[in-house]
Amino acid sequence: MAVHSGPDALEDARRFVAEKQPRTDVERVVCLGYCLDRFSGLKEFASTDVTRLNDELGLPRLSNPSFAVRKARTRGFFAQGEHYRLQITDDGKAVVESLPR
Repeated sequence: MAVHSGPDALEDARRFVAEKQPRTDVERVVCLGYCLDRFSGLKEFASTDVTRLNDELGLPRLSNPSFAVRKARTRGFFAQGEHYRLQITDDGKAVVESLPR
């Protein structure tokens, strides 16, 4: 994980994403942002952190990560933090918590 909060953070994130079963790239990047927030304590992160976590979890490559992140921002799942970093919003958390659909 881009920033580890403990030895089990990566495995917790892997298990969490598998349980949530995101079906689209947008759902997946929001899940990954949720994991960065929840399991690593990273309240603000860059889109590269999302992509790196996706790779570290061994998930299939995102077809266009910047587009998926931009679309998640447009839908209100991510907000802009300081220095153009991202943070997951309450709406983003609610989407992740509602998975799997």
